[in-house]
Amino acid sequence: MPDAFADIYAELRALMLREATGMRAVKDVPGELVMLAPWPHPRKPEAPMSFGMVRSGKAYVSFHLMPLYMNPAMQARVPAGLIRRKQGKTCFNFKQAEPALLAELAVLTRVCAEAWASPMTLPDPAGRAMRHALTPHSSRPGAIAGVEVEASRPGPGLLALRYVVADPERTLRLPRKAAPARADGLWRRTCFEAFVQVPGSEAYYELNLSPSMRWAAYRFDGYRAGMAPALNIGAPVIETATAGAGFELWATLDLSAVGDLPPQAPWRLGLSAVIEDRERRISHWALAHPPGKADFHHAAGFAAELSA
Repeated sequence: MPDAFADIYAELRALMLREATGMRAVKDVPGELVMLAPWPHPRKPEAPMSFGMVRSGKAYVSFHLMPLYMNPAMQARVPAGLIRRKQGKTCFNFKQAEPALLAELAVLTRVCAEAWASPMTLPDPAGRAMRHALTPHSSRPGAIAGVEVEASRPGPGLLALRYVVADPERTLRLPRKAAPARADGLWRRTCFEAFVQVPGSEAYYELNLSPSMRWAAYRFDGYRAGMAPALNIGAPVIETATAGAGFELWATLDLSAVGDLPPQAPWRLGLSAVIEDRERRISHWALAHPPGKADFHHAAGFAAELSA
């Protein structure tokens, strides 16, 4: 550990150990402290769940808080002063002690630890994520075995989605990984979609989530009318995993700035997926399909509702 950073590392290490109540240190060596949550990864029960880390590097000392990555609402609680030290979603870099910033960091660490004192879940109001099976359009059933979606509202204005593709024959074709960014035309390849609307309103939002990590959000005034980018929706948190005979994608979106989707109102959902197989054939999966060709925008597909 560079001598120049010994003092600030010591302060940050002490801060993490003091404020991360209930978390456990699994590595505490000169220049590195690693903390785990007291429960396993909610999507990979065999794996531990990381809470945070303090590490001394060549240019600075980094302080990581993983709850910030998993929760857009928690991101909003990062004070303006700390944002100047923020790199990526979870890391704060320091070269020297700044008492005011360390005080803010202590509060943030304490809030994160309190939030993770119990296992992280994505509950609906009844305490469970709503799970739905999608059905393929009759024009092209596709080669995969099935698609299921879990949807929940884990906090005011938040929408959490988990897509599970059953693919025992390994036929699913995925787009290449890319840097997270907005992009159009994601539906031309494997892509997971959600349509969100308040009951009684004609306006709705289309959300596209690609395994490439690209994403898109659009607003419509009515059925396929008045399409415009939904710039009041920020970048979602997306995770993917290929495990066993399938593929999963999880996403959390912060819709709290969307006036058409008040957090106190129920939301109608249209959940769907575009699946490309190894032969480059496309199949369309949805909660329900209207007569005729596949059409995710049709009101028939808005077949699920999430209470506030």
